[in-house]
Amino acid sequence: MKRILIATLAAVVVCGFSGCNADERQTEIVSETTEISNSFNWQLNELTDNICINDIGFSLPCTLNEFNELFNGMLTVSNEETVTIDNSKECYAADIAYDNNLIGQIYYTKTDNEIFGLLIYENETGKFSLALGDIILNQSTKDEVFEKLGKPTRGEKTSDVYVYIFDNRKDITFFFNNNIVTSFTLSNISDYDKLK
Repeated sequence: MKRILIATLAAVVVCGFSGCNADERQTEIVSETTEISNSFNWQLNELTDNICINDIGFSLPCTLNEFNELFNGMLTVSNEETVTIDNSKECYAADIAYDNNLIGQIYYTKTDNEIFGLLIYENETGKFSLALGDIILNQSTKDEVFEKLGKPTRGEKTSDVYVYIFDNRKDITFFFNNNIVTSFTLSNISDYDKLK
């Protein structure tokens, strides 16, 4: 079951990075974003600059070296693989684990190892905490996310998924189970041309 969830979340991340690999879909996302992103009363960097794992704060983008130094062995990065975006661009994806339990993936550029994407899913072990600003994994409710961030670009108040898109390379998706945030994906690439 966990492998299915991981595959689904990874597909959402890659689809978000790639604009779903379809020109017409990409056009739809860009035009939708132009209209909607201006109506948010917050900026993506309010979340990307305030990521906290076990009370250690960091922001995205950051380099892989900075990430490893910051967490100094607390989180392990493994199983690096190449991911293709938009049928031509490539980046690396790697698993991240806490206390030998898989908790998500990071996505980073091949040119300078800049981490621009993060996928974190439900914490079954209860041994790590994660916050994006005031939104706390496995604690914050769907109503709290809606109150703090407003109406999502995709997803209604009754949905189990909220997607907030700023452009086709910068977005955040929250996944809910029993009205609680259990997973999220985040993409904040500083320069799309860094992807080879």
